[in-house]
Amino acid sequence: MSRKLNVQELESRIAPSTGLATFLANLAKSDSQMAALVSQYVNANGQVDVNGAASAWNAAGLGSKVTPFAGSFTVSDKTVLSDKTISNIMRLLGK
Repeated sequence: MSRKLNVQELESRIAPSTGLATFLANLAKSDSQMAALVSQYVNANGQVDVNGAASAWNAAGLGSKVTPFAGSFTVSDKTVLSDKTISNIMRLLGK
């Protein structure tokens, strides 16, 4: 008898992966400037302060001004990053 796999089960069989909320939580635990930044705008429950992040970006003057699409949203492990993507992100962060 066969059964249908949900997306997370299928992705985990194709490529090792980690949920976005777990990735951000682990990043926030590291001892880096990026950890401090993540912790400032993403709380332990995965709620993202979009207004705060957009304001910080605009104040930094690093590029075009951004306008938040919502005041906040919550990330979860339903969004999955492949281990290869996580590795690339960590390399960009110097880890």
